[in-house]
Amino acid sequence: MFRGMAAQSRNLWGWLRGDRSVQRVVLLGVFLLVIGATVLQGYYFYLLYSARRANPPLRRDLPVNIAAEETRLQQTDRDFRQIMLYRKHSREYARVILAISREPYKADLPKQSTPSSRSIPETQVPEILPPYMTVRAIFIVGNRRTALMDIESEGGGIIVEEGHSFGGGLGKVLKISGNGVVVQWSREKITLPLLLQ
Repeated sequence: MFRGMAAQSRNLWGWLRGDRSVQRVVLLGVFLLVIGATVLQGYYFYLLYSARRANPPLRRDLPVNIAAEETRLQQTDRDFRQIMLYRKHSREYARVILAISREPYKADLPKQSTPSSRSIPETQVPEILPPYMTVRAIFIVGNRRTALMDIESEGGGIIVEEGHSFGGGLGKVLKISGNGVVVQWSREKITLPLLLQ
């Protein structure tokens, strides 16, 4: 195949080099076409080069408010750390919610009662929800039982014993065992299991 193409090329070149006037005109046209294409490409390259030198690309630096950017980055960092904290302790939140029988997604709708002229309106005392509590560690040495707890609004890493009060007297530690801590909050007993790391 390649040999045939080479033979045809030699035949075409030999025909263009002939002595007839038609062959010379065709050869001159091919030569002028090659020269014209080369000159045109050089001209386009010159236009591109000269336009690039005359109009260099402008670098536009947008003004940056450093204080606002630092505040935004700090807020993003706080949000990220809070999300990671929620993800890390999501099972603990679920255990506490189940332990205190709280239904956070159920709306507390007032019960509709038929109006009566004889009925005396009852004043409803709002329920104070217990704080978020976790048991980090339990120490039992002889008869002394202590626990390391995190209690919302009280602080983290608090060492408590049986009888310890918190939440303005509404909460009290009743019992500490190897499995968890039993606390009382407003006449309700809550069992907090030990968090396994």
